[in-house]
Amino acid sequence: MKAFPYSFVKKDKLNDFHQQLSNYKLQVSGATEFVKAIEQGNLDIPYDSGTEADGDNALASSLVSMRDQMKKFSAEERQRNWVSEGLAKFVDILRSKNNDITQLSNDIISQLVKYLNANQGALYIVNDDDKKDVYLEMAACYAYNRQKFLTQRFELGEGIIGQVVLEKTTAYLKHIPKDYIRITSGLGEGLPRNLLIVPLKIEERVFGLVEIASFNEIKNYQIEFVERLGESIASTISAAKVSTSTQRLLQESRAQAEQMRSQEEEMRQNMEELSATQEEMHRVMKEVQGKEKYMTDLINASKDSILTVDRNMKVINCNKVFRATYSGSGLDIDKGFDISNLFATQEEKARYKGLYKRVFEGETFDVSDHYKFQDLEAYYIVTYSPIRNDQGEIIAAAVFVKDVTEITRARDAAQQQTEELKAQEEELRQNMEELSATQEEMQRVLTEVQNKEKYLLEVLNATNDSIFTMDKDYRIIGSNKVFSGALEAMGLKAGKGFEMLSLFAHDEVQRAQQKAYYDRALAGEHFQVSDMFTTNGVKSFYMNHYSPIRDAEGKIYAIACYAKDVTALMTAQNENTDMRQTLEVRENVFGVTTILSESDLFGNITFVNDKLCEVSKYSREELIGKPHNMLRHPDMPKELFQEFWATLKKGGVFRGIIKNKAKDGSVYWVDASIVPVKDASRNIVKYVGARYHIEDEDIATLLYNRQARKMKLPLLKEIELS
Repeated sequence: MKAFPYSFVKKDKLNDFHQQLSNYKLQVSGATEFVKAIEQGNLDIPYDSGTEADGDNALASSLVSMRDQMKKFSAEERQRNWVSEGLAKFVDILRSKNNDITQLSNDIISQLVKYLNANQGALYIVNDDDKKDVYLEMAACYAYNRQKFLTQRFELGEGIIGQVVLEKTTAYLKHIPKDYIRITSGLGEGLPRNLLIVPLKIEERVFGLVEIASFNEIKNYQIEFVERLGESIASTISAAKVSTSTQRLLQESRAQAEQMRSQEEEMRQNMEELSATQEEMHRVMKEVQGKEKYMTDLINASKDSILTVDRNMKVINCNKVFRATYSGSGLDIDKGFDISNLFATQEEKARYKGLYKRVFEGETFDVSDHYKFQDLEAYYIVTYSPIRNDQGEIIAAAVFVKDVTEITRARDAAQQQTEELKAQEEELRQNMEELSATQEEMQRVLTEVQNKEKYLLEVLNATNDSIFTMDKDYRIIGSNKVFSGALEAMGLKAGKGFEMLSLFAHDEVQRAQQKAYYDRALAGEHFQVSDMFTTNGVKSFYMNHYSPIRDAEGKIYAIACYAKDVTALMTAQNENTDMRQTLEVRENVFGVTTILSESDLFGNITFVNDKLCEVSKYSREELIGKPHNMLRHPDMPKELFQEFWATLKKGGVFRGIIKNKAKDGSVYWVDASIVPVKDASRNIVKYVGARYHIEDEDIATLLYNRQARKMKLPLLKEIELS
């Protein structure tokens, strides 16, 4: 019997198959929509097939697990980005305000409260100015979007924040005591419930702490962010405190030194600057011979240790100061030396590897180091900075080690040894000036070295003086445009190799004199002489300065001459002498015919000539120091003298007819011109009067009445001239 090709299935079982197929289609459709939503970035979408909680649905469980993992990774990535952006933001703040602790503290705490979305915060700094009284003081406070101005002091170990300083660990409280919060919003809002206190420390030294209060729970990654930021803040506070202390000591030192300065010191400094300028010209001329040699000499000129290190902690370059520091211990440090060999213990090696790791991650920072070995104790400020190539990739780390041992000792000793303050502050000031001068010099010379020939030419041509250099055979090595132009005006073309003594071929006396000058300079003497030359019947006067030029071994191979043309000055002096004699003659004649006087700003007489004494019948002693109105006649109205003073106060010249009274009661008339005298700042310093004596009273009265009509003053008796 043939088998039937189909199988029979019960109807209820067939219905089960259809139901399972429908469920599978529903699961696939739900899974597809779920995956598309995730693909579009929606990681919060629920699995909507109705089977998410069904442990038998493997597909649903896998997709939900995948979504949860992606949400976790996304959240962690957002946290990392949040931390990185925050650190970058605060690095800019720390760099821009690191010279003002108050402003820096306000910026840090206000931005930190905003960045953490907290309600309020405060920054405390350890005040250790007095080693016997170390305490915490509030440097800045920010609450409810406003800066608060509070003054608080906590002893170390006092309260929660004082305990954090002693324990040097972070404290996070989720339930704040009711009386702990001191600032409220004023709008009826509740008090924050979460409190975070993070110490600001470098290694194991605490410089302060940050206190943050928030309604919201502070996450672990936020706490870690504040702790990492705390190291940078501590480093900046440390540097700012050192800078502030240094500036304070310098200001006190300058205030004490200001009283001791004199003209002699100023002249000495001017001479030193002139000598330094000449020496600098010679030094720069040698430095520009080669860029590589220049750079080597430059870093070796620094009193600080300078080195560069690659990613394997191998030395790329270092200066003599750094090599000399360790040569006494038998270490020969050069290119390729493993810098980790300088550290004796594994702890030290691990610490410094951590510092270099920060540099190669792109961070620039300062670290204070204390070194003690046997009887040697030293303090350093070490600056770490990354070096990048043209593509911006970090290829090495630059390390600058500043020995601040003397500064540190001077700061500590200043509180106990007041009598030595002046000497220590002066030494500190000099060290800081040397550091600043070294940095400025490095930048300046780096610019100058770009074009040696152009730079030297501009230096020589920048002055109106004649400058030339000459070898031992009296031949020119080089000169500036002023010198060349002067010789060209004489019909000579004086280039390199020109024999200077040939200028005096027709005057043996002058030739011998000039040769003697050159020989003195070639023998090593610095000196200055005044010379007069006659060319085509015209006299010229010069102030000549001669200086020897030495090579690297100190041997003299040439001289430099700086010639200043002082012909105009000498001519002016002679003319002034003639003019002074002429003026003396004129003054004697003028003094015989004219009444002259001077007075101060209040009208008190300070000078009179013989003519005034003759007319007024007062002696010079009776007039000097007295007010000028002692000569005023009662017939003269007060309005006349009001106009008189108003004109002078404005800087104008007063001219007028005035009636005066002599000592014996008699009357004399004058035609007066009063002139204000001003100083260089255009301020009136005194008044000078020139008066012509009018001997005819009728003419004087007539002239006065004309003046009175113009000025609308009362007239005197009418006079008619026949």
